Amino acid sequence: MLILDVGCGKNPKMDIPNAKYVRIDIRKYPAVDALADAHYLPFKDNTFDGIIASNVVEHLEKPELFFWEAWRVLKPNGWLKVIVPIGLTAKIDPTHKHEWTWETPLFFTKSQKYHGFNIPFEIKYRRYNDAWFVPPFSKLSPILRFFARRFGGLWLSAVPFACGQLEFMLVKVGDE
Repeated sequence: MLILDVGCGKNPKMDIPNAKYVRIDIRKYPAVDALADAHYLPFKDNTFDGIIASNVVEHLEKPELFFWEAWRVLKPNGWLKVIVPIGLTAKIDPTHKHEWTWETPLFFTKSQKYHGFNIPFEIKYRRYNDAWFVPPFSKLSPILRFFARRFGGLWLSAVPFACGQLEFMLVKVGDE
């Protein structure tokens, strides 16, 4: 299995047993195999079984270009795992170009619900990895986590003083 880790930075994001990794970033770090811009992936079509983009796409000027490029370099039925910050931390970081919500991933799929970019991806799953309140409300974080895990959905990114991580996986479909 060949995995592309986009924006791996100083620390690669995950280990899959028996997988081989190609790690790219726009900066040279010891773990980086190649310098590359996520908007224009320098790989042949249908190269990778999976792609990891952890805390990357919120920094991109045009995330739709990345999603099209990811679709191009993934093998048929390949997967793209994305993790993005949501809530207050996503709003206050000046390097974040876009704010993400529970519904945002649907804009990068063939969802009939939205008139987005219509990229041939299907959502395999969406979930909140974690949720917490910033001080002085941090003692209430376990309650927020319970509701995030129990109910998911649209509401978390709208809760004042709340932060979290949204993880979703898209699967390549079609050959358009």
